[in-house]
Amino acid sequence: MTTNINKILDKIPAGALALAGLAVLIPARSIWAGNNNDAEAISWVMLFLGITGGLAFFLYGMELMSEGLKKTAGNKMRSILAALTKNRFIGLLMGAFVTTVIQSSSATTVMLVSFVQAELMTFAQSLGVILGADIGTTITAQLVAFKVTDYALGMIAVGFGVRMFGKNEKIKSIGDILLGFGVLFYGMKLMSDSMTPLRTYPQFIDMMKSMENPLLG
Repeated sequence: MTTNINKILDKIPAGALALAGLAVLIPARSIWAGNNNDAEAISWVMLFLGITGGLAFFLYGMELMSEGLKKTAGNKMRSILAALTKNRFIGLLMGAFVTTVIQSSSATTVMLVSFVQAELMTFAQSLGVILGADIGTTITAQLVAFKVTDYALGMIAVGFGVRMFGKNEKIKSIGDILLGFGVLFYGMKLMSDSMTPLRTYPQFIDMMKSMENPLLG
């Protein structure tokens, strides 16, 4: 039994294990903060850990996605993306459509960064799609919002299962993509949750108001 567990752990990157430990640590911030009678008190240490830890998850997830895409996509995916983004107007429409469907311009942008990093498309090809993603965001705002980040742990579980029990390297690479996508969104959720206390922090609110000036913004 112990041997089987060790074999499974050997397949998991050390970075993933470290981030998993961080994922357990960060949600405990309310315990670390102690019983403070001031409801608006902010634990700056946990705020910092939440943001930096979330950023680590975000970047690690992006790396997993990129590696998975490199292994599974190949020349066929590169040809499809090139055809869809050759015309900037079509690329713009594609960006708007994808963002409307998944209801997250951040997700669309992250996927584009992964495609560029995996050399499946060029930076110039991605520009039209990014503009389309911004247009898609305005459409999304009119729809009932659906938080993709709420499903991050589900994506991680599915991706991990596919990665661990896939029969061939291509299936395992698809698991890496799902796992990376889930880890990435979990990082976004951690950063967002860590910033929540600042919504009622007077100094932060005043600083945001001061940026209404276009020059300061």
